[in-house]
Amino acid sequence: MLGKPDLSIVLGEYCRGDARALSSRRTEVIPNGIPDPCPGFDTELLPLRLARPAQRTALLAGAAAPDPDARWFKVLFLSLCTREKGLFDAIEAVALVNRRLAQSGSPLRVQLSVAGKFWRDDERVEFEQRIARPDLNGATADSPEAVVRYRGFVAGEEKRRLFRESDCFCFPTYY
Repeated sequence: MLGKPDLSIVLGEYCRGDARALSSRRTEVIPNGIPDPCPGFDTELLPLRLARPAQRTALLAGAAAPDPDARWFKVLFLSLCTREKGLFDAIEAVALVNRRLAQSGSPLRVQLSVAGKFWRDDERVEFEQRIARPDLNGATADSPEAVVRYRGFVAGEEKRRLFRESDCFCFPTYY
């Protein structure tokens, strides 16, 4: 049972040693996953990820950042837009952090992009009413300066763009 099997299935080339240890007659690689969704991370995304904190450090030191967007720490909520998935907790957390940043005199702020569909109309209405309050957006929810921006359902390149532009993925689900 634990020696000389006819076939061993491994998840990748790096796992062939397990099959050799059992003296498998034949070994097949069957990957368990998806292709790398960001194959250019080291060359395309990592430089951006490193530049953002450096610009924010400069802002905190009183210097002007080359990118005016550097003052925003961008958080992405991507899920079904329900209370149980943590949508309202994420919104309140962003409001709280921004309030504390403002009180401390920091030039930095947190911006939340919400991507997904609403399951219940009453929660959509509650969401719209909450993000219209002055501590989040006031009457300017579509402006680039909006604290919470609703993107609707996203897929494909739009979804990839949101992940690239975000500093943090937030998924505070109750499930």
